[in-house]
Amino acid sequence: MTTKISVIVPVYNCEDKIKRCVESIIAQGIKELEIILVNDGSTDNSAEVCNQIMQNEPRVKVIHQNNAGVSKARNLGIKKAIGKYITFVDADDYLAKTPIYLKALNVIEKENVEVVTWLWQYEQGGKYVVSREKIKNIPYGKINGKKFLNILYEGNYANGMVVGVWNKLYKRELIENEFFKYRYNEDDDWSIRVLSKVPKVYSLDDFGYIYTENANLILLFKSMFLYFLNLLYVFLSLCVEISYCIAL
Repeated sequence: MTTKISVIVPVYNCEDKIKRCVESIIAQGIKELEIILVNDGSTDNSAEVCNQIMQNEPRVKVIHQNNAGVSKARNLGIKKAIGKYITFVDADDYLAKTPIYLKALNVIEKENVEVVTWLWQYEQGGKYVVSREKIKNIPYGKINGKKFLNILYEGNYANGMVVGVWNKLYKRELIENEFFKYRYNEDDDWSIRVLSKVPKVYSLDDFGYIYTENANLILLFKSMFLYFLNLLYVFLSLCVEISYCIAL
């Protein structure tokens, strides 16, 4: 049986969230599916939880690596993926009940596009904060790739559409040689490289991804200094890449 979708899930210290994440992916109803859990050197029981899930679900694969960050985890997942299409989910997030993968599959196979995207929802303190009233200037249906990229940076995190890689389905051949470079803000650089080379993106008017607030403030403050150093580096790199795209 041909694998339709490979779902790459980086895992780091979220032992209490992994099952919810995987169950929401399975609930999408895609039989031709593989879920690749990449345990990024977790120090809690995440590794054991991943292994247990794999024993009970044959479509789940588990890879363990020393802690190297989400970019290296995703890159390893891309290298191991066998699906015709690839998408990403963070282990502490989950998918909505909307059959978003089925809808995205139908579109990507019929509309001659290489990327399908959908709306995301932000769960903060147990409440959803993104409402349709806040979503503005997002065209649905087929959109020019570079125009879509500009739309992502014109909005904000309340507009239902972001530069993140986890609310998009990609043709495998589009991204199989595109790897994440940075430890932080990795989505920005990667998305610019990918979206700037596709003629059309298809945007769905459906909430399909639930992004959850990370309450682990200790880890947050520990990484803050490195985060801002990397943010400066990525910003300078993006300026160069955006200038190049505009020139084209």
